Amino acid sequence: MFLAVERFLGDLSRQNTAEFPYHFDQGAAVVVIKFFRDLAFSSKPLMPYEQFIVANLFGWMRGNGYRRFQEAYIEIGKGNRKTPLAAGIGIFGITEDNEPSAEVYVVAPTKEQAAICFKDAATIVSKTPALRKVVKPYGCSNKYTSGNLSCGASFMRPVAADRDSLDGPRPHFVIVDEEHEHKDPQVVGKLVAGFKQRKQPMVFKITNSGFDRETVCWEDHEYARKVLEGIAENEAHFFYVCQLDVCDDCRKKGKDNPSCEACDNWLDEQVWIKTNPALGEVLPIDYLRKQVKEAVDKPGKRSLVQRLNFCVWTQSEERFISPDAWRACSWEPSYVAHDPVAWREEKLIALVGKYCFGGLDLGVVNDFTCLALYFPEQSGVEIPVLLLWSWAPQDVDHHAILKERYGYEEWVSGGFLKLTPGNVTDYLTVREDILGLSKQFQIEECAYDPAYATEIVQHLIAAGVKMVEHRQGTLSMTYPIKEFHRSIMGREFVHGANPHLTFMVDNLVVESDGKGNLSCHKPNNPFSPRKIDGAVASIMARGRAAANPIVGGGGGVDAVGKCHCGEFCLGKLVKGELVFLCPAHQEAKVA
Repeated sequence: MFLAVERFLGDLSRQNTAEFPYHFDQGAAVVVIKFFRDLAFSSKPLMPYEQFIVANLFGWMRGNGYRRFQEAYIEIGKGNRKTPLAAGIGIFGITEDNEPSAEVYVVAPTKEQAAICFKDAATIVSKTPALRKVVKPYGCSNKYTSGNLSCGASFMRPVAADRDSLDGPRPHFVIVDEEHEHKDPQVVGKLVAGFKQRKQPMVFKITNSGFDRETVCWEDHEYARKVLEGIAENEAHFFYVCQLDVCDDCRKKGKDNPSCEACDNWLDEQVWIKTNPALGEVLPIDYLRKQVKEAVDKPGKRSLVQRLNFCVWTQSEERFISPDAWRACSWEPSYVAHDPVAWREEKLIALVGKYCFGGLDLGVVNDFTCLALYFPEQSGVEIPVLLLWSWAPQDVDHHAILKERYGYEEWVSGGFLKLTPGNVTDYLTVREDILGLSKQFQIEECAYDPAYATEIVQHLIAAGVKMVEHRQGTLSMTYPIKEFHRSIMGREFVHGANPHLTFMVDNLVVESDGKGNLSCHKPNNPFSPRKIDGAVASIMARGRAAANPIVGGGGGVDAVGKCHCGEFCLGKLVKGELVFLCPAHQEAKVA
């Protein structure tokens, strides 16, 4: 929520500039706020947080005079009037938005759920004399699971998430209710496909928090975080996400749920308003106290209350690398331009002939194929450098969400991602590119996962590239993962803010088997946009560099010794001296 306000204030300060060709029309925002004031909306007028949402959606304009935002994602605690707000926006869409033959659809997982918002709209109309004159209900069932609210040729209609019956509409607004219960994005996608007929359409998504991090709602939640934190950019999407705050230490560790005593505690009444902005106005505090007491007395209800009332995604998951820690490794202190493309081009020239270690993670259709090269400190390289090359097939339908949301075109145009013809990755192109890099740089060795890799690895070995098998299970990945993390926390290398790599590192989740062994977690859904291939390749490359602290001749030499605690570990060259520190004491030294 605070990040949404910061975004608004920052946008105000840069409006009508070449970099930000949008402006805030206060008059347009006031028109919609006054519209709600005249509705039989509820016993309370629009509250400040509702005014903020409405003002953003209807006040920000593009240079052509049409609205800036085409999608809104609102995640807020249960009982804070988000559904009536959506109903009012829908009514505005068919009555006052100057859109001929406007179609407004209320979409929910079931027709009974869609009926809730539609019934709110019908109730508002029936209790508002001015609306009763122009908006007529047609064919509405007793339970409001079907029918229209019609205003001339415009209408508002509830629909269930039936993907077989949603082709053909030309929506002006699409209201998505209970998004955390939607199983996939195809229903909304079919409706949004009809937006091309409209000048300023909008998707308005409202939801409580969910628990399953493999859902479309979680993807929207994560996308909101990435945009508000500056990891991704999308000026057509508005986000208002209410959450309890984590402390600075937990945030640096990648935690997104309160996890210690310094974080917000859902049992503390002082923080309840953060996820319940209507508390004490529309939402009685006694109701919330009752919910919390039941959750404390009945542990089986705890996760439900935390999720619905306090916006806690109860399926535990933590980002391995915090955005702040990764951002701190972007540049050398002397590099002030902060231009990822220019920095990369400079490094590709400066690093010619330098030795490095590689990590190759191969994808076929949905994933990226990535090669990471880690250049240790050496003559002409004062600070180690991490570079990434990525490939993907050009014709992949499942990359549509990446193209829509995550700067896919920027990755391609900036040289961070190379598209190969067809609908599967062209390994011949990948092989030839890697062979070209092996002539440009001195690749001491390159780690690879044998999955899908047999043929391409054979060709690379035959061409003289030293390939080292590196499976991605816990036994092989634990030390490289720890070394990668330690290096980032210690700011030991720079990556030049590669936007494609930054996207994948931000998606990285690491799992433990409870015995200290680690592995990288890939989403169970193969179509998930949360790709981590470049992060995995980088971990493998860093691991090979750590396993070869002394480089001489044409190959690496492993050095194994004992830390002062007695644990065997790989040595590291520090100021010309080989030092043995286990991962735990390396982290302690950094701290």
